[in-house]
Amino acid sequence: MRSIEEKLWDGCLKNKLKKVKSILDGTQKFNINWQDKRDETTPLFVASWSGYVPIVKLLLDAGADVNIPDDYDTTPLIVASEEGHEEIVKLLLDNNADIDHMSRMHKTALMEASCGGFTRIVKLLLDRGADYTKKNKNNKTALDFAILYQKKDVINLFKKEIPEKRLMTVIDAANTGLTNQDNPFANNFENIETLKEFMDSDTAKGRRKSIKKRKKSNRIRKSIKKRRLF
Repeated sequence: MRSIEEKLWDGCLKNKLKKVKSILDGTQKFNINWQDKRDETTPLFVASWSGYVPIVKLLLDAGADVNIPDDYDTTPLIVASEEGHEEIVKLLLDNNADIDHMSRMHKTALMEASCGGFTRIVKLLLDRGADYTKKNKNNKTALDFAILYQKKDVINLFKKEIPEKRLMTVIDAANTGLTNQDNPFANNFENIETLKEFMDSDTAKGRRKSIKKRKKSNRIRKSIKKRRLF
């Protein structure tokens, strides 16, 4: 027989709003931050990943911890940013989500949003103080990922939003010849030239086709999707 925590988790995964509300409003004691033994995801994690705003609101109002990660050290904020769920990102930030946490996939929420080209989420994270200079173990920043995946709107947003006195972007570095030491985003010469070429062109179609696809935690995603069927 499944525990009440398992039923709550399942309801959050499958968007069963009435079921979730019934459990949260009930008198039976349970752990709202229970983690599934297969991937350590919480009810809030799966609801945030799936984009179920009403359920996320209910969980947050009931006191769910916004910063509990899964077995890849990915938090609800990171996965919501990765999937493009802007309203959920805002809700999590309003409830003190760790904005600069980095997962074992070596991505922050800002990096994931930049990879996906989710401009509104990138702006939201920047407005809330996300560290745009933070680098992962491969020395990549959020802007580097936007360049890598040719997200022109995100690149332009970085150029617009980051004050010149605080940061000179890679675009400016390409034009002024600044060194890597002068520019925290200019990680290497290839990036500068790639961005200059991309920004000067009318289209990025057919360019850099050899770029590897984004790496996601496929094991988690596939297992969650499979469980939706049961």
